[in-house]
Amino acid sequence: RVCDHALATMRALWIHGPAGSGKTRLVSAYGERQAGAVRWFNADQGDRDPVSLFHGLATLSGACDLPDFAREQPFDLDNFTRRFFRAWFQAAPAGTILVLDDWQAIAGSLVEAIVPALIDQIPDGCALIVLSRAAPDPALARHVLNDRLGRLAMEELAFTADEAGELAERLGTVLPASALSDLIAATEGCAMCVHLLLK
Repeated sequence: RVCDHALATMRALWIHGPAGSGKTRLVSAYGERQAGAVRWFNADQGDRDPVSLFHGLATLSGACDLPDFAREQPFDLDNFTRRFFRAWFQAAPAGTILVLDDWQAIAGSLVEAIVPALIDQIPDGCALIVLSRAAPDPALARHVLNDRLGRLAMEELAFTADEAGELAERLGTVLPASALSDLIAATEGCAMCVHLLLK
């Protein structure tokens, strides 16, 4: 419901939180309910190189006629990003959601700057979701202010003891209040951790 609400009015959503906080689980569950295609890109250290990043995204698309960054002359990352994602979404099925996972892997690199230009190219009906351990870069402030980019800190979805108790009951377990308090303290309310420990 969180993703539904954000993407009903915005083209992109940035979800951030520490490892194991449930970012991937949340978006996977959301993606399973969507009628459109979900294209999932897992970034790593190698994708700090624009050639590697755009090659991986082109492979994910499956389209054979996307702009090739390795042949980009003169070098203009912003202009190339706009042309690339305009073509990427044109080749994608209607309603496609692009997920950029582990985006913290490229923090501080040249390619970190592609997200603002990417958001500008998202057509109606499609969306972008970025998953990162870090909050959005200040360069994205314009899109946040213009209601084109929503942001969600996983801490905002942390379980309370009462909510953990309700989940436990749905899973067929009744726990005393002290046990629920200990569970929340141990997991810091992490939704995925609470769910796994209660199963």
